Amino acid sequence: MCWSICFLISFQISAQQLVPAQLAGKWGFVDDEKVWIIKPKFESVRNFSEGFAAASKKGKWGFINSAGKWSIKPKYEQVGDFSESLAAVKINGEWGYLNPVGEIVVNPAFTKVFPFKNEEAQVVLPGMLPRQRIVINTIGKQISPPYIFRKEVESDVYFIASQKKSKDSVFCYIDNEGEFLTDWFLTSFQWGVAGQKVAVFADNSNDQLPVDVLTNDSEKFLYGFVDDKGKVISDWFEEVMPFKDGFAPAKKNHRYGFIHDNYETTVK
Repeated sequence: MCWSICFLISFQISAQQLVPAQLAGKWGFVDDEKVWIIKPKFESVRNFSEGFAAASKKGKWGFINSAGKWSIKPKYEQVGDFSESLAAVKINGEWGYLNPVGEIVVNPAFTKVFPFKNEEAQVVLPGMLPRQRIVINTIGKQISPPYIFRKEVESDVYFIASQKKSKDSVFCYIDNEGEFLTDWFLTSFQWGVAGQKVAVFADNSNDQLPVDVLTNDSEKFLYGFVDDKGKVISDWFEEVMPFKDGFAPAKKNHRYGFIHDNYETTVK
């Protein structure tokens, strides 16, 4: 077992030391002394990654090993480099991923892809808004909603900022499997901090009811407060002014009253 692992490491290191070189319009690889190790016989090549180099022949791309032999035959429109034992390949205009033996493990369905890192990859689906993308795992499962910004804020908790066709920004938190930890809100809020004010759309036909910010473009807003995990802990208000001496003026049902700093309505 140790011998095979050591051999594989040695094999990959020697492959990474090979450098693309061109002769008479064809590409191959030389070592650090400029000696041809893989004869120039390819239309184009890229650097080795994880023991494989992308190479093209007759307008199609595949992967070669450090001996210059095809490990994955050239039949793809475009390919990416191997990262975490997966490489992107383009088939019929869409991108997917294959493994080192040439098996498609993530079916082609994306217009743009990025290399895998920490067992996840960013990809773009057809019809998504500019700058939007999602995250998939190594079997192609979607583990994030469409987003324009994603950041891990603590172990397995991610802050997500996205955008609607109306250009409204929306915000939420998810876990590492893509499950929602909070609703979507129109205001950014910090995980782990209680008492933050958030906003949602109000129903145009009944302006006291909140509606889904992803599917609605109401011109009316409602405001509430969330706990440290993003759960709403107050009523919804048409307007909330700053707190002073433990109370804040707030408007509900078109009338003003006060809310206590424990977020309960105290005077209606």
